[in-house]
Parts: sequence; C-alpha cells; structure tokens
Amino acid sequence: MSSLELERVVLAAQEKRFRIIGLTSPCPRSGTTTIAQGLARTFAMSGTRTLFADMSGSAAPMDIKPMWAPAIGGAGQAIERDLDGFDRLRARFDENGRMMFNNVALLRRTFGEDLAHYGAIIVDMPSLVKPHPGQVNAAAVAASCDGVYLVCVADVCTRSEIVQAAHVLKCVSTKLTGTIANDFSFPTLGAEVAREARRIYTLLPRVSSWIERKALASTFLN
Repeated sequence: MSSLELERVVLAAQEKRFRIIGLTSPCPRSGTTTIAQGLARTFAMSGTRTLFADMSGSAAPMDIKPMWAPAIGGAGQAIERDLDGFDRLRARFDENGRMMFNNVALLRRTFGEDLAHYGAIIVDMPSLVKPHPGQVNAAAVAASCDGVYLVCVADVCTRSEIVQAAHVLKCVSTKLTGTIANDFSFPTLGAEVAREARRIYTLLPRVSSWIERKALASTFLN
C-alpha cells in the first residue's frame, strides 16, 4: 500500500472522527499487520499521538514481558516505544485470558480511559473467517473500534470469504469503514522489467544493472 493511499485512509478517519481504527481480514496472511503499522506510522507523522495495539498473536506464556490482557489491566505500563514514532502495545495472554478479549465493554473502557491520551489507536486483529487456533476473537475486538477496515489480498481472498467477513462484522454491530485491496502478490510493471533485466546480467552486467535501477526508480512504472 502506497504512502498516498495510507494518507487517504488517515484523512478519511480524521474526517469521520474515528479514534480507534481496527484492521482485520477475511483470511490469514493478508498483510494486515504491515498495513496497520504503516497506518500507525502515517498518523504519527501527521503529529497525532498514536498507539499500535497488536492483538494478532496467539496464546503465549504469561511470563513474557511486557504483557497486557484485559484481565490484567495496566495497559499503560506495557507500552513500548517504536522507532517509527508511535507507541506499541502487545497483547499477551494464555488460553484462559484469551476469553477476556470477548469482553467488549472492558476493551472499550481500556481504549477510552487507560489509553485516553492517544489521539489515534490502530488495532491489528486476526482474520475473521480463518483465524489460527489460540488467537483472540477478532469480531469482539472489532466491536470495540470506531471503524474497521477489511484487508483483502487480490486474487487470494474469495468473494464468499469477503461476504462472510462483512456478515460477521454486521452481526456484532461493527461499522465496516471500507476495504483495502492488498496487491503485494502482483508486482508492478517496474518490478517486472527489473526482473527481466536480471536475466541478462551474466551477458551484459552493466546494461542489466542500469535497466533494473531505472525500472525500480521510475514513478511511471511503479
């Protein structure tokens, strides 16, 4: 997702006065975490105090530090500073603690009171349709957000999975703000030209390197 597209998402969220923005997907490995981090970085660069809430992991031993789960509380003491300018809060939980993430009222209270000093909270969630065992219930986390974006991988997520994911959000009265088409599996024209240029490297190394460099640097081809 380009920086311009991320800026558009930020502007739309600010226009709608969304403070807590969730990102999820119909299926795993959709690039949700990468886009969520990019969105947090963009918010931070705009001068907004931003928190990246990572709830995408699976159950883990509770002795891992720093940790946070709704049952434990004290979210502010588990926050880490990221080099990209935003703060990071990682959810840590065992199998029993995982169920506490179904407490929507408790999550909303955490976002609204314990983390009230943040102007934007970006919540990275597991997939809605095919989550890995041990992950939190993305539908419950989504219900605690002001708006949710659905990240869909081009030519990977099926129409039925997207419809099913949208239906899950509707069932928990969550506003589907929009969809984000992630086309990372489709190289740009510039990347294609660069790849073909590398084929002739053994014969014409200088020409190959020049074409590759120009192709990747071209804004027209990328």
